[in-house]
Amino acid sequence: LKQHGVHFLPLFNDISKHCFGPLLQQNVPDVLKWAGICAYDDVLEHCGPGAVVHLETCMMPMLECSQSQNALLRQAAVYGVRVVAEQCPQQFAQFVAPVLAVLMTLIRANDAKEGDNLGATENAICALGTICTLYGGKHPNVNLDQILPHFVAQLPIKEDEECAQISHEHLCAFVEQGQNG
Repeated sequence: LKQHGVHFLPLFNDISKHCFGPLLQQNVPDVLKWAGICAYDDVLEHCGPGAVVHLETCMMPMLECSQSQNALLRQAAVYGVRVVAEQCPQQFAQFVAPVLAVLMTLIRANDAKEGDNLGATENAICALGTICTLYGGKHPNVNLDQILPHFVAQLPIKEDEECAQISHEHLCAFVEQGQNG
């Protein structure tokens, strides 16, 4: 997907309804649901603005899977939520409130940074910073005075290098803008 980008989208559009969409249904085993979430994560991230047509299929399952007991599924879903926030800002705006509630629950969990939970937690922290960066002051549910202290309290991110870099960039932007954290 990274190599072919937007050129892969027509093929994905043709096969997604029969191949990947069914993997996001309710009674699908977590390992298959994980594969479906990962496919949509990558399409939304690498296939350009045309991929937004898949939000109807994948956004609610991503939000639901962000609360899964399965740590890998939860991590893939939270990663996808961040990608949607970045790549589809207009469409994501309607999901800001429920996403923030899920992310805050994830990062506040007693076992958030233990064992298999760490990956999902670090992705949740990064997603929280992304939402603050993109929607702070522009969306009624993103109150930076309330959210930023929770974001900053979770730093540094140590295991996921991509999330660490993105979160560091967010933190620098907040400091440069004079935001209190």
